[in-house]
Amino acid sequence: MQQIEAQNEDNRKTAHSTLIWVAKAKRPLTVSELTVAPAIKPGAQSLNEDHLLDIETVLAVCAGLVIVDKESSVVRLVHYTTQEYLDSIQALLFPDSQTEIACTLLTFLAFDGHPDSSWKLGNLPPLVEYSQYCLAYAAGQPEVQLREMLLRFLGQAFQWMKLMNDRLKGEYKWDSSPWNYSHPPSQPSALWIAAAANLVETTKFLLEGAPLLQDSENPEIIVASYYGHMKIVHILLENGANVNAAGGEHGSSLQAAAAGGYTEIVGILLDKGADVNAAGGRYGSSLQAAAQGGHTEIVCILLDKGADVNAAGGEYGSSLQAAAQGGHTEIVHILLDKGADVNIEGGRYRSSLQAAAQGGHTEIVCMLMEWDTRVLGCRVALHLSGPRPHVQSVRLGPELLSKVELGLSVRILRDKPEGRKDGAEGQKDGRTEARRQTDSWTEVWIVKEGREQTMGVQRQSTLIIN
Repeated sequence: MQQIEAQNEDNRKTAHSTLIWVAKAKRPLTVSELTVAPAIKPGAQSLNEDHLLDIETVLAVCAGLVIVDKESSVVRLVHYTTQEYLDSIQALLFPDSQTEIACTLLTFLAFDGHPDSSWKLGNLPPLVEYSQYCLAYAAGQPEVQLREMLLRFLGQAFQWMKLMNDRLKGEYKWDSSPWNYSHPPSQPSALWIAAAANLVETTKFLLEGAPLLQDSENPEIIVASYYGHMKIVHILLENGANVNAAGGEHGSSLQAAAAGGYTEIVGILLDKGADVNAAGGRYGSSLQAAAQGGHTEIVCILLDKGADVNAAGGEYGSSLQAAAQGGHTEIVHILLDKGADVNIEGGRYRSSLQAAAQGGHTEIVCMLMEWDTRVLGCRVALHLSGPRPHVQSVRLGPELLSKVELGLSVRILRDKPEGRKDGAEGQKDGRTEARRQTDSWTEVWIVKEGREQTMGVQRQSTLIIN
């Protein structure tokens, strides 16, 4: 830093600006981004190329603290200790760095002709992609200092969203929050974007003296809960937001918070009267959302508040299936203790047992089989060597019918079947069954006659235990 401070004023300013951009970067900057960003002056309507510096000059004035990674062609600090040092002196030398970067990006976004519908996502001008972080830099004190610029951008942000993220083609150039929200409103308001981006001061300003008009497609309180913005949730509720407003992928604010594992927000919403059994959304219920995410504390809170443990619907059909698919053993046990039905059908995997088997969660498979009294004391454990086991379906009763991949070893804990000898082989429905009794386990391999198992190809056979 002494070498930098000893330079003339212009070089010193260039070095300071470069260090600020590299040290505060949300992701590594490309060479073109770093050369363009410092050339944008406050209030400019277009890029003045006379202000552009080549990368060699930029690196030189930084006295070796900044380098270009030859393999990735991105700019970075020379060592991680440089980052630590710059962080320690930021308040002294660069107190307004966050505001300066936010101002530069908002200025760039407001250039004449921006955004340009003729741009191609595969060949965007420098800094267009990086400008997605403008709101991340603006959050906090910069919101007040840059209010006019910020409100102007929020008014046209939906145009940038539409251009940068082609949802039909699956191309996303702005892939950070709030732009990565899966199902935003078709034309989000300034308030919706402020709530999604955690712009606390801006949200307050937009609500001053004006009634809260919730977005009908995807209410602000849902997106704020989804991203875990607790202060925004408080502000919206204080201004009359409907805690049970429905809409969007997550159905309700409670389901959105439960899916994200935001325990405090879940508590706030419940205290404000959120319906613990509100149906709809991707997961069908808040309990299923929490179970799928493995959020044990939230599962317990929802159950204590009266959540229906057997509520059907959503991607996984039931909370038990969601927990089983995710391999969340503790939650599976909690749900079973609360009366979850192991035989509910529906959802992506059609049953909780199949969901657990698909994920290779042996302990949960055993737990589910033990829990069903109709198995008459039988327990199935899946042998996990070789191809991943995949149970298609289970019908319980006098017979245990289980479809499994070829080559899967299924061990049945039960008494030896009457009339059958150890190691006996017999024909049944076109299949060859080989059995071997080992202590209290009967181990069964299923092989379809006349066809060899091929690795990577799923072939299925049916096992019937009388």
